[in-house]
Amino acid sequence: QAHCQGSVARFARGAPCARAMSPLSSGSGDNAFEDLLSRLLAEHLRVVSELAALREDDRAAAHGAGEAHCGQRRPCPQGVPPVPEHPEGPQDNSGAIVSVPSYVDESGRVWRQQTDASGQTHDVLEVPNALQNRGRVRMNPVKSRSCSTKVNGENRVSLDPKWHELYLANEAAAELAEASDRKANKLRSSRKLDYSLKAMRRRWRGKVCLRPHDRMRLLWDCMGCGLILYNIVMIPIELAWSLNSFIPMGALTFLYWLSDIVVSFNTAFVNEGLLVFSRRKVARDYISKRFLLDLVLTSLDLVILVGKLTPGTTAHRIVQVLRLARTSAVTRTSDNLEELCIDLGFPWLIVVYSVTQITVAVFLVGHLFSCAWCMISMVQRLDGEMGWVDFYDEELTVGRQYLRALTWVCGHLLSAPIDRTMTLRTDDDHVFANALIWVKLFVMGAAISKISGSIAEMGRVTAQSKDAKRKLHQVITKSGLNKDASARMIRFALHAHARKRETTVDPTVLSLLSGTMAKELVVSQRKRVLTTHPLFDHIREKHGDIFSTLCSIFKPLSFADHEEIFVHSTLSECVYITCMGSYVLNSAAGDTLAEFEDTRWLCELSLFARIFHTGTLATISFAESLTLTGNDLSACIRTSPVCVSTVYRYARNLLLESNIEELDLSFAHEVKNALEAAARPADIDLTQLVLTSQEVCGNNFGEVLGMCDAAQVETAPELIGPLLAFFQEVEPINGIYDCLDMQGERRRSLCAVSSIVLLRFGRKDLFAGAQPEPSRITHSQWAELRDFMEWVAPTEDMMYVALAFLVIRGLAKNKAVVNAVATTQRSPEQVLEMLIACMPAFVPSVEALSDKQKSLLHQSIRLHSTFNFAQFLQGENSPYQIKAFQQVVAEEGKDAFKVYLLQILGVMCGIRGDEDPYSSLFMDSKNAVTLITGLKVFRHLQNSSAPAVYWNYVASRAKQLHLPAEEAEDFVFARLACLCRGRQTAIEESRLAWAELTRNERRELTDYFLADGIVESNLVLKFLPAYLANSMDNPRVGIHAAMVVLVDLLELIKSAGFTQAGAANSLMVNVQELASFASKVSASSVFLALVGHLHFDEKDDEVTVSITSEHLQRISQRCWTEQPAQETATAVRRLRRQLDRLGNVAAPPNADAPHLPAGLGGWAGSVPIASSCVASVLYRQALV
Repeated sequence: QAHCQGSVARFARGAPCARAMSPLSSGSGDNAFEDLLSRLLAEHLRVVSELAALREDDRAAAHGAGEAHCGQRRPCPQGVPPVPEHPEGPQDNSGAIVSVPSYVDESGRVWRQQTDASGQTHDVLEVPNALQNRGRVRMNPVKSRSCSTKVNGENRVSLDPKWHELYLANEAAAELAEASDRKANKLRSSRKLDYSLKAMRRRWRGKVCLRPHDRMRLLWDCMGCGLILYNIVMIPIELAWSLNSFIPMGALTFLYWLSDIVVSFNTAFVNEGLLVFSRRKVARDYISKRFLLDLVLTSLDLVILVGKLTPGTTAHRIVQVLRLARTSAVTRTSDNLEELCIDLGFPWLIVVYSVTQITVAVFLVGHLFSCAWCMISMVQRLDGEMGWVDFYDEELTVGRQYLRALTWVCGHLLSAPIDRTMTLRTDDDHVFANALIWVKLFVMGAAISKISGSIAEMGRVTAQSKDAKRKLHQVITKSGLNKDASARMIRFALHAHARKRETTVDPTVLSLLSGTMAKELVVSQRKRVLTTHPLFDHIREKHGDIFSTLCSIFKPLSFADHEEIFVHSTLSECVYITCMGSYVLNSAAGDTLAEFEDTRWLCELSLFARIFHTGTLATISFAESLTLTGNDLSACIRTSPVCVSTVYRYARNLLLESNIEELDLSFAHEVKNALEAAARPADIDLTQLVLTSQEVCGNNFGEVLGMCDAAQVETAPELIGPLLAFFQEVEPINGIYDCLDMQGERRRSLCAVSSIVLLRFGRKDLFAGAQPEPSRITHSQWAELRDFMEWVAPTEDMMYVALAFLVIRGLAKNKAVVNAVATTQRSPEQVLEMLIACMPAFVPSVEALSDKQKSLLHQSIRLHSTFNFAQFLQGENSPYQIKAFQQVVAEEGKDAFKVYLLQILGVMCGIRGDEDPYSSLFMDSKNAVTLITGLKVFRHLQNSSAPAVYWNYVASRAKQLHLPAEEAEDFVFARLACLCRGRQTAIEESRLAWAELTRNERRELTDYFLADGIVESNLVLKFLPAYLANSMDNPRVGIHAAMVVLVDLLELIKSAGFTQAGAANSLMVNVQELASFASKVSASSVFLALVGHLHFDEKDDEVTVSITSEHLQRISQRCWTEQPAQETATAVRRLRRQLDRLGNVAAPPNADAPHLPAGLGGWAGSVPIASSCVASVLYRQALV
């Protein structure tokens, strides 16, 4: 004990303890530090054991001392002025107050009868007895020296400033453009499709629907090509032997070419590199080129089909020969098929198609000449001459004649052996042979040229590959690399050369295309890969020109197998989109996170912020990817304000949705959520709206309200319908909500108005008509609400003002309204004030109010800006806010206060109004309990003290939740139950967590929860209910860890210089980011170390708690180790808690009461003193 007290005395003077610090300063290492820690712990445990032995003997004395001090205020420490008593209640002019003992009603509220000088008795709320004698050191928040206090000197991850600047420069233009687009879409959707004959004819005359290279058009041309080949084969045979045509095939041929005329009138054509879709131009082009020929040939098909010509006659032969003119159409189809082979991307397929094309052409030429020679022989026989067929000893059939003629002709064409018995006998035979020789020259020349060209092309490609291989081999040989490395490099180079040849266009050929066509070529190559990303696919749909430029600025990269693309802990500079190959993504520890071969995007956040890789990406096989930097993306979209706005909102939401630990690998649901949030329509410019306002006079509102016969109507719309004529904002067409596309807020406003009107007229059946039967509001709760309405006793002016506020309240949530009022203070109440003052045309309901009604409306809005009733219901604020609210209520008057409560009731009833605008789904039996309790307590706001109002509400909620409310700690737990929103499971978890806390932790939380801000300073943590709820919903956090971190946060706020001794006050602290972190963190160790990675920003008398960027990146890490300095600080806090738990064994039930005998004060103080000593030593070692 003497050693501990001496060490503490030295620490208090700022001098190091001789025995404690000498080992550290002498540099003896970890052994000296462990020896010091062991001695301190041994001394501490000895003191604890002695105190535990005395505990039983001192229990009776301590209990007696506690009773002796009951009802007395604890003396303030030296140097601190005494704390005044709580006010007993408001005083009258004479100041005479007569009080009687207080009593507790069935709801748990504490009442006291007060008699003034006039003899009148009033029931006022009284502070519960357990909280009346609380006296603690007052702490006053003061502004720190720096507006941005940082723990480790780092800022949060945020968007690159260039994106903020780009968005601000294009925000106004984007809002105007999006507003114009929404109006156009709304007008387009309102138009009905006209199905009249004239309208259909007008639409038909617009544009054609077929493209010349569509798959359906290609299939149609292939069918025509088959019919042409059939005619080329059959017409010569029919001419040679005077045979009749096959009627079914003739009919099919006629119907096809007749339909082809119609199809040709509906197919676009290419004119100077551009597709023409105009029906008039298409018709003009077709008529000027092929229509006349197609019409004549189709007519000839009809003549042959009808059978008007006899086979073998001259007319029949002429018609059949003319039908062969369709052979020219084969060329067009053949070119389309060759383009299809090229699109498939197989070089060998092009060679096969060329060889097949030459083979078919040679066969058809041989077939034509064979039939022609047979026809010459038949004509010679008819003329009485002998042809080549007559020189055979036997009679040849038609088939044998054709086969012998085909063998002889093909033999001459291909220089193959022929039948020598077939000789040229007549002059006609010699003329035929000469024609065959010349045709052979052209046919074989074209065939050889085409085949040699295809072979030369393949040889050129092979030569380029061999040349690249030879040059690379020379360099590798001189560099002295081993064979494995050289073989790997050569293999990669050949593969890269082949890929480059397939995907890259020769610059000479590319120069022949226009800029637009060159972009279209690049888009066709990369569209399939880029559209896998939702953002780029959205840009393609909405901004085609931006997408074409975006495709061209992506840079392709090639990687060999087992090559690292990026390494963890390095700066991420671009986004990667994988095109081909196999990849593996490893964590920093070497664990495999993902293996994939499909298209994925990685490191997407590097487009918008400065981040570091959290993993390593490597290739498994040869791979290719596309990369894009943030600077290139911003330069690409700079010309489109709407696209800039979309990308900016997408980036903002992506930073909120993304998994911070796995920054290298994006997930589809996160990107989808971000894109959906970014794709929502931006708020429009109010100056572009044109509202159709009507002349509305508010003087007759009371008459209309009095004429409403609530007993006769069967539905809520019938009852409130006449009243809605005074509120044009909620008109379904051309109302301000309709123009701003705020249908959800419009329905909530309607629900709030309906609920107030139904409450006034007592129509419970309509008020709760849509509520499920098990949770429907009870009769007693309805009676309480009706009793509240009778207490308010709203006049016509109060009713009109309350409904007008409920109607216009939702407008303050719209971004366009906030921007239009051009106010720096953007709270909803201030936005409403500015909107009424600057733009009255957009709130015609307020414009129709009288001066008295407008004054009452402004008074109620001021009350809303002063006090947040929803925070009061959750126990989030403190008595300090209620006292400030009392002062404003005293200034504004009782009527404004009643209107305020009436508006609160309407707002709460309309929370789920978007589901049903004429029945309150939210105000069921569960939610009505909390609201009714708060309204009943607030009815006594003007004649009770602020602490009495606040703590009686907490006591009533404790009674409803079956919790005790007798001791000070009971009220702490009751307020904690309010913060947990009254959930039974949360209350049970909180009870267990509270029992696990140490004595000092419970004392710290007790001081925080019971501080009222009036006689003692307090902190109001905004979003504390969300923080607790998210912690309980996250199984890796829990309510106990949330309380431990909360204690650390409270201590850190005090040590950061935001509080110091002085006058009492209240400080607002925003912990929204901590609440979000608690819902997403994946490891309890990361969450418990949170307090060491915080920094504070103070602005407008509010402190915002933020998490450093380094710690945000650990939000998804399941295994994490703290840095040595921070780990030591965390170990200090844990050690203090362990020592506190040991101290709990010897601690008396109430440490604040002077219960120990005289002379044992030093022994009792040694427990926390030893903890402080150990903590100080460890902290100094951490700094070293």
